[in-house]
Amino acid sequence: FMKDNLEDNFESINPAVSLMFGQLEEDEAENYLEKINGEFSSRYGARTRSVTDHGYDSSGYHTGSVWGLTTCWAAAANLEYGQRNHGVNFLEKLTQFVDRNQLGALPEVVDAEDGHSLGCDEQAWSAGLFIHVIDSYLLGIDLEDGKLVIDPVAGVSLERKGKRVGDERVDIKVNNGEVEILNEPDIEIEVR
Repeated sequence: FMKDNLEDNFESINPAVSLMFGQLEEDEAENYLEKINGEFSSRYGARTRSVTDHGYDSSGYHTGSVWGLTTCWAAAANLEYGQRNHGVNFLEKLTQFVDRNQLGALPEVVDAEDGHSLGCDEQAWSAGLFIHVIDSYLLGIDLEDGKLVIDPVAGVSLERKGKRVGDERVDIKVNNGEVEILNEPDIEIEVR
């Protein structure tokens, strides 16, 4: 298992970062994702440490709690390697916190066992990465040579309104993988 440093021997969620960028071979990625989707998964998202680790503490900041950031890493990692259900599952776990403490906000960190807030109730990186994972990994929105490319994961159904691309805003509807542009932005669009 990838290590955070050379001295401590514990397993953290951090390999999800390499996975979300597609940096591992398929078979190696599968082993990490199995562990992430098992030992690191809780009702509230992705734990920072494995539940089987001797130092696991569900309310410890870096020792087992759930972060919006780490949960989005786990969602992106799964989506990057074609594990749609697991990726969407991690995103859905975060939705229970939307608007809990402030409209549109997601918390920084919660207890992995009971979901109680342990840190900032309105964390920008949690909310920002949540949107990024939906846009980039689920809807497959990308900009290539000044052209907007949309390549959604099969089976996805959702609407994305007001996606800013340069000076344009794009409203997109995806129904079971079929893409419909709901407005007329002044940008070339390719649907894959």
